[in-house]
Amino acid sequence: MKSHPAFASATAPYLLAGLFVWFSLLPASGFAQAAPGGPFSLVGTLPQAMKGKVYLIDQQDKVFVSAPISGNTFLLKGNLREPGLYKIRLNAEPNMYFIFVSPAVTKVKINQDKTLQVEGPALHRQWAAYNSGIEKFKDTLIDLSMKRRVALQQGDSLRFRELMRRNDSVSVAVYRFIEGSMVRKPYTFLNLFLLEQGRSDEFIAGMLDELRPQFSAYPTFQQLDSSLKEKAARLERFGVGKEAYNFTLHDSASAVYSLESIRKSKKLVLLDFWASWCGPCISEIPALQKLQAQYADRGLQIVGISTDVNPRLWKTALNRHKPAGMQLIVDRDNPAVIKNYAIYSIPQTFLIGPDGKILALDLRGEALAKKVAELLEH
Repeated sequence: MKSHPAFASATAPYLLAGLFVWFSLLPASGFAQAAPGGPFSLVGTLPQAMKGKVYLIDQQDKVFVSAPISGNTFLLKGNLREPGLYKIRLNAEPNMYFIFVSPAVTKVKINQDKTLQVEGPALHRQWAAYNSGIEKFKDTLIDLSMKRRVALQQGDSLRFRELMRRNDSVSVAVYRFIEGSMVRKPYTFLNLFLLEQGRSDEFIAGMLDELRPQFSAYPTFQQLDSSLKEKAARLERFGVGKEAYNFTLHDSASAVYSLESIRKSKKLVLLDFWASWCGPCISEIPALQKLQAQYADRGLQIVGISTDVNPRLWKTALNRHKPAGMQLIVDRDNPAVIKNYAIYSIPQTFLIGPDGKILALDLRGEALAKKVAELLEH
């Protein structure tokens, strides 16, 4: 899985990541399989006495456990299925404190300046160091966004395009940054945690094989492993040689097109699933533009299918990057095209013949160009 649909703005994408300052943080451990879950306790200290309750919030923003505040202390405890990222909230205060919780005793101190100190298992320190690195990317993206706004206000199109190129470069760097952290050794649960963000099937499968001796009993491992098997089964039913799903989608002017109407007048249709927030998708645009220029008169039709949740961001990306071919967007009220093409990540491509059969899939770069040439030049 290449880029998971979660980076829906210039500042919100891959922001569950950070620095690789691991060497001083990692525990010395072997590869024996440890129990994934167990009891945990968060022993907390506040800057001053207060009344009310403290809550531990999970990643779905649901209360996992809660406890009364006693003076300037609290004790949150319960049972974990596996380690995970949570937030501590005091009463109804808007400020929340991220903490990576492990099945162990952890001491936490909330300071007067609204910072959190954590003393306990290494996983939180690893995650905190990791996350601090991605914040640097976030700051850069915010700065670029503000400068682009000024350039637009001043009507400076050259400056705007340059800032967009820098923005796209940072997005690609974030993607590579995260992927590098996924493979960093020695392995800890954080490697597995980050895999949930998505990469190619081959990458995920390879990493699961690497992590299997340590983490096969963990729910996250089992979910990722199960998803790969489910996708493989779906692709078995919907792979090369199978009938392509006949979608009906609209373009930026609300005109509606079906795959059937497109393919009947073309020798080859190239479906390109992408999104405005996807750095790797953006980096593929020049290669697709080159294919369009080279093979459009030989019967190639490129059809970009955006998975953007926000159509406005999609339209902005269309104006900015000028992607090749016809550009359509997934209907959020009827995302059947995502399910029927087994789109678990992007970018993703399909080559479809005039008879509606899938001829190739998941090709990019030189491999894609070579296959298009093979199909149209012979």
